[in-house]
Amino acid sequence: LLSIVLSSNGYVYIAPDYVGLGSSNGLHPYMIKSTTSSSVIDMIRAARKFCSNQGFVQNNSQLMLVGYSEGGYATLAAQQTIEQELSDEFEVTVSFPMAGPYDLSGTMADVMLSAEEYGAPHYLPYVLLSYIEYYSLGELSDFFLPEYAELLPELFNGEYSSGSIDSQIPNPPINMLHQSVISDFSNNPEHELRNLLIQNDLLDWAPYSLTYIFHGEADELVPYSNSEIAYNSFINNGSDPNIVIFEAIPASAGGHQDVALIALQGAFEISNTMQNINQKGD
Repeated sequence: LLSIVLSSNGYVYIAPDYVGLGSSNGLHPYMIKSTTSSSVIDMIRAARKFCSNQGFVQNNSQLMLVGYSEGGYATLAAQQTIEQELSDEFEVTVSFPMAGPYDLSGTMADVMLSAEEYGAPHYLPYVLLSYIEYYSLGELSDFFLPEYAELLPELFNGEYSSGSIDSQIPNPPINMLHQSVISDFSNNPEHELRNLLIQNDLLDWAPYSLTYIFHGEADELVPYSNSEIAYNSFINNGSDPNIVIFEAIPASAGGHQDVALIALQGAFEISNTMQNINQKGD
């Protein structure tokens, strides 16, 4: 739907598969900043090269980033990398990070440590499996109870939907972990996994491109506080509040899935006011 709407309204629209998804092999490094941002940035480069080589699509220098949930994390991660490392190559026209888990080490860790049921219990093993593999943290059995250390590689082999995975693991998901792992992580502020989550947080910088942070106040999967903390961090770090703008969507709009279309519609309307279409002519 997005490809139809955006490409028919004058945009060059790209939607990258992340590493480990699509045609690539291996486990997707879920919620890891470097691989997530590189997927986005590499496809922007590829799209620009494609437009240049083909000649029938005229691509200008405008760059609009948008993403929801994990896509919100990817949007903000790509924006940070561009602003801090690639400003000579890219200029972000506007960025729309939406409902992303930007505060991995704080808000999201607290959610995963909770003894309450969670709407997407696969999130915990997905993050843990990714970090264990990507950062070589040890064996699954070092973290998960034996039955889950054996089961999870099968569940995350790419053949199962998130709903299917959720139906085969406990909720709350913390019940999959060794009690010693929970205790060590909870009580040791220098725990290796906590430090890695901090490295992948998206809080410790000051965006300078026009940025609209959308989040639903009643989000039950990715708590609203992720965006609230991110926005406050950005302003405290020196971002201009006229440039970095927090768009809170009221609780009456619904939860995580309900708000997605509202947020995307809002981003579309804003981007349309900024869009510069160059007529290719004859």
